[in-house]
Amino acid sequence: MAIMSTYPAVVTPAVTDTFVGVQGGRTLSYTMANITSVLDTDLQGQITANDAEILALQTDRVLVAGDTMTGALTLFGAPVNVLHATTKNYVDVADALRLLLAGGTMAGDIAMGTNSITGLADPVNAQDGVTRNYIDITSLKVIQDYDVSLTGAYPVTYGAALGPIPNGAVYRVSVAGAILVGGVTHTFEIGDLMIALQALALNNHAHWARLNTNVVTATTLVEGTTRLSTVAEGIAKTLATVALTPACLATGNYQATTVFEGLTETATDAEYLTATAINRSITPSNLAAEITSCEQFVGIDKIIMTTLGTWTTTQIASGDYVSRKTANAEQPIIAVDISQAIRVAANRGVKLNSIDYIWRNITADLLVTHTGRLYQTIYTDGAVVNPTLIPTTITNFLLTQNANPRIGTITIDTPVFLADSTASYIVEIEFQAAAASVYDFIGLNLNWSKTTI
Repeated sequence: MAIMSTYPAVVTPAVTDTFVGVQGGRTLSYTMANITSVLDTDLQGQITANDAEILALQTDRVLVAGDTMTGALTLFGAPVNVLHATTKNYVDVADALRLLLAGGTMAGDIAMGTNSITGLADPVNAQDGVTRNYIDITSLKVIQDYDVSLTGAYPVTYGAALGPIPNGAVYRVSVAGAILVGGVTHTFEIGDLMIALQALALNNHAHWARLNTNVVTATTLVEGTTRLSTVAEGIAKTLATVALTPACLATGNYQATTVFEGLTETATDAEYLTATAINRSITPSNLAAEITSCEQFVGIDKIIMTTLGTWTTTQIASGDYVSRKTANAEQPIIAVDISQAIRVAANRGVKLNSIDYIWRNITADLLVTHTGRLYQTIYTDGAVVNPTLIPTTITNFLLTQNANPRIGTITIDTPVFLADSTASYIVEIEFQAAAASVYDFIGLNLNWSKTTI
């Protein structure tokens, strides 16, 4: 009996050889046939299983040379290398960024890389792309013949295709006529040019420029061309078809005088104030430089009435005279006529702003009251005469102190006066004297200013 462990590694046992093994404390013996039978059975089952698996693999495989999938293939992610398969998401994102053949809206610039855009139509809207053909036609502005007499209006179409009028379109008048717009008539002769000043120009003089290409001598009735006159022609003043130049005006007898209409130089402020130049024109600046205020004294000779009390003309000092009321407790009124002064001033554009009332009380007794008023009276035939205050709020209370002398001011709030002989202006001074008051009226000082027109 051979033992398996005693065989060399290169020796093949015979079928009849017996092998001894120990299992569970027992000694067992096997022949080579027993061992190979079991191994054959196990190996055949494994081969059968492997054959079935190989057959399944052969059925579900994807051939390297190409094949057809019967189900979905899920990829790991987006492609990285150029030969990687792509996912649906990758394709959808890329598809959303493409420019459709039917048109689309760009979100950025397109760099043509020195390539051309071909097959572009002529523009319709203001922001459309422009073709070379459109630029050539627009820049050349093919001149169109136009019959003004046919429409009596400016053109409304341009070119053979009767398209819209581009800015700068030029039309040549082929038949003369006139265009009346807004009450203004423009006459066009054959050969004159009409130029559109804006795209889609309308029937409006302001939308068109007119170029008169006809050489027509201008007259007082016909538009046309004219030449400049010589100095001699300007001085002679006989030609009706030449234009004067500054040289003619400076040399010829065009200077204005008191008896001749013509050119004149404006006066300086000094010339206006001295009032000596007879060939100068007055300017607003001259008027602004004029003395704008003045004063006028009205003395006791203009007193038209004194009520109550005894009044006498008294010499205070040489050249100083007053109208004096003797001491007595009375409430008299002094009325002074300034009508003539008002009329003269109004005729000269001067207005009365205020009246200074000059007086003195030469005793220790103070006045009780002291009031100044200015009245206007308008005399109208057949109407009742009612004196009115100028304005009704003119009444001012003057000082009552005694001093030598005193000046009280009556301010005129609304100085509007008439340069009219039917208007009378009276200043009334009313006061209430104490028993021992001796009152002197010296006069009025009228304060004037230039009327602002």
